[in-house]
Amino acid sequence: GPTFEQESTPVAADDTAGTVLMRLATSGGALLERTFERLEADENGTVQVEDESVSYASKMSIADGRLTWTEPAEQILARFRGVTPEPGAWCELGKNRFKIGGLAVADERLAQSLTEANGGPLAPGAVRLHAKKVLVGTGTEPLMLLQVQPAGKKMMDAPAWARGAGKDMAEGLVVLA
Repeated sequence: GPTFEQESTPVAADDTAGTVLMRLATSGGALLERTFERLEADENGTVQVEDESVSYASKMSIADGRLTWTEPAEQILARFRGVTPEPGAWCELGKNRFKIGGLAVADERLAQSLTEANGGPLAPGAVRLHAKKVLVGTGTEPLMLLQVQPAGKKMMDAPAWARGAGKDMAEGLVVLA
């Protein structure tokens, strides 16, 4: 159909689908109000030009939120941002789904000290509590888990969860799939 107005918004590196949606909801309301005022004044709008690069984007499903730790860190972060807050990012711990509430890049100094302490880089999906941060291996570089929600529990800070995992975490037995 016809397009009378359009507006775009920049997407920052740390934006999630939820933060962009809130920003667009705010600016979209103002845009809608201006459009109605133009239509009321009988001003002509512009019609959308057919563009072959425009495509339909289907609704994301829960399966779209699965994080695959063998992928590069940048790709994992992009998927996380795209599915947060809904349908939500997740992986598996054993046979249970494990929600990821916060994820960030581990700074280079922290990643290097982890590599030295671990005797090499973390394997994809391997989790370590290091310098009071919870790090998980990816196909390229480690990421920091900020918040997690184990099956049947509430969302919690990742370091608190790791401390609760105790011996398994210390022995490197915690692996996310």
